[in-house]
Amino acid sequence: MCCKKAAGISHRTVHTLRHVFCSFLANQNVSPFQVMKIMGHQSLNIVLTYYHVNEQDLLGAVKNLPFDQMLTPVAEKGGAAGKQAA
Repeated sequence: MCCKKAAGISHRTVHTLRHVFCSFLANQNVSPFQVMKIMGHQSLNIVLTYYHVNEQDLLGAVKNLPFDQMLTPVAEKGGAAGKQAA
């Protein structure tokens, strides 16, 4: 009896398990370069197929930006414009 059949797994291949493993690494925010090395891929383009971006990911990437610092004029930060005005 086939191991897959004995385990109750149907329509799954070793490739499926590799894909699930890579997708799991991607969802855990493991660097694409690290995934490339772990999986032995030669191209980053192949690895990027495992990185599925959804709306929650996009919102999470933006919500932690320091908008208060980004909107502060350079002069208030003591930047070049502030030095020239003094």
